[in-house]
Amino acid sequence: MKKIVLLAIFSVLVFHVNAQEKKTFYNNGQLKSVGSYDESSNDYGVKKGEWKTYYENGQLKSIGSHERLGSSSKTKHGEWKFYYDNGQLSEISNYSFGWKKGKSITYYKNGQLKESVSYNSNKTVGRTKKIGAYKVYFENGQIGQSGNFADDENWSSDVKTGAWKIYHKNGKLRYSGGYVEDQPTGEWKIYYENGHLSSIENFKDNYNHGERKLYHTNGQIYQVLFYKEGKLMEILSCFDGNGTSLNKGTLVNGNGTINDYDMDGTLIKQVNYINGIEKK
Repeated sequence: MKKIVLLAIFSVLVFHVNAQEKKTFYNNGQLKSVGSYDESSNDYGVKKGEWKTYYENGQLKSIGSHERLGSSSKTKHGEWKFYYDNGQLSEISNYSFGWKKGKSITYYKNGQLKESVSYNSNKTVGRTKKIGAYKVYFENGQIGQSGNFADDENWSSDVKTGAWKIYHKNGKLRYSGGYVEDQPTGEWKIYYENGHLSSIENFKDNYNHGERKLYHTNGQIYQVLFYKEGKLMEILSCFDGNGTSLNKGTLVNGNGTINDYDMDGTLIKQVNYINGIEKK
């Protein structure tokens, strides 16, 4: 027992010898930061242990710990908390030797939840990425986005996967569809802010492919179009806001015209297509 106590005392003494507390101050004398630097021969001048930073008004800005792995200059480790200058919590994130890893939650300055996401990190490639369930909120508290990121071997970017939903600020659904390897795939539905359908679209390899239906703001069908690998090949029908059939144009096999109308059936413009691409 006596040996254990002596060992613990020795460890504390070693820490104080190798990690001296430092303080910095603003010009007005207010504390700016406080923490320790490692003064051992191997890691001299590297931040170590708990650090706190402050705003010039005295509010806590951040608190967390530093721990170095190898010769890396990135040292944040464990849970870190960040604050706005009004004292409101801004972010709680977890780090693994300088890289975000695990749960991260951010907040608006008014205290509303802003984003909830998890991270994985790969020190070999020097990157961190979003994984798993993802949610973003508007400042009014309404949900803004919900979906999932893949936890795969692709470290070049965050990879969206599965069902995703994006919302208008009033809480009504704006987009609904699915991703495969970060590409919109299959049927997607897009909505106006009033809740009515704006369009139903089909995607393949990030391109419109197959039937696409457009709607007026009152919910009535406007146009039915047909795409092939991103190219507009044919217009099948066109209606005004009352359901009356209109002259749709001549587009067939990617060549011809499409007539664009307002909801009352007034012609706005005529668009020309060659090989499925709009002629400017």
